Amino acid sequence: MHLRVSLDLDMEQIRKVAEVLRSLNITPDNFTDPRFYPSPTDDEEHVLGYFFAMVAIDHRTHYPRPYVLKIGEEEYRGADLLWRLGKELYDRDPEFFTARRLSELDEETVRKWLCPDGVQLWDINIRTFLLRDLGYKVLTFYEGAFIKIVKKSNKRLYNNGEGFVERLKIFRAFEDPVEKKAFLLVKFLYRRRLLQIEDIENLEVPVDNHLVRIAYRLGIVKINEELLKLIKNHVELPLDLDIEIRKTVRKAWKLISKNANMDPTVLDDFLWSHGRRTCTQQEPKCHTCPLRNICKAHMEGEYITEHVHTLTWYY
Repeated sequence: MHLRVSLDLDMEQIRKVAEVLRSLNITPDNFTDPRFYPSPTDDEEHVLGYFFAMVAIDHRTHYPRPYVLKIGEEEYRGADLLWRLGKELYDRDPEFFTARRLSELDEETVRKWLCPDGVQLWDINIRTFLLRDLGYKVLTFYEGAFIKIVKKSNKRLYNNGEGFVERLKIFRAFEDPVEKKAFLLVKFLYRRRLLQIEDIENLEVPVDNHLVRIAYRLGIVKINEELLKLIKNHVELPLDLDIEIRKTVRKAWKLISKNANMDPTVLDDFLWSHGRRTCTQQEPKCHTCPLRNICKAHMEGEYITEHVHTLTWYY
């Protein structure tokens, strides 16, 4: 497929969005909700193993059908269900998330864990592979200790191949050139005080569907007519174009975080929640949106969704 597409940043829209975001009172998540996350007082190695493993398999939970289950009196969907099941397993058996146990996993074990009561995930084989790869390589290169990855990074995200994000590249789960899962993991560990960062200027938002969709609608990323047509017609885009789009979106949000004087991980808290609850794929709730007065989609009455790139474990 030969595509003539172009992507540009709209600096005036970036300025306007940053100005509005600067005025909002965004409260950072501390990632201690006991339904999803281990206690801050738990063994550090167990907690690190849990976050590494859960982020490694946190992708595409709604394809080809919704991933939904009622647990107790509460219904969980998508990533919420994935993490709820992860936390239930952690509570029963925190050793499950050690490098040794992860390296020995089989598909049936992962299926029983993540697909209870007939719930289905489309790629249990892939998630099993990613967990085994994670465990095996931590055993091989870091003596089975997740904490050694953190310590050897010397509080740097990038450092001539030795920084934390760079070290994650050996794991198949974290090989995405746009580093979505890598920066999601950074966000969790940084906020939980499990990872110190000296090169704070290198923080990025972890770009997923929500952040792409919101960028399109706000108009901070401008796309040409050919790409717009492909998005509207739900045409599956190739990997190289998906990467180019998400890299451009990441640049836009980085500029907004700088202009708004906002930590990119805190900006991501807002954007992820905003995409799930307000700027949704279908029937966005514009009346509750603090960005509606500067939103291109709201002004023009045309709400495109994110582009289609389905079969990936990158995000």
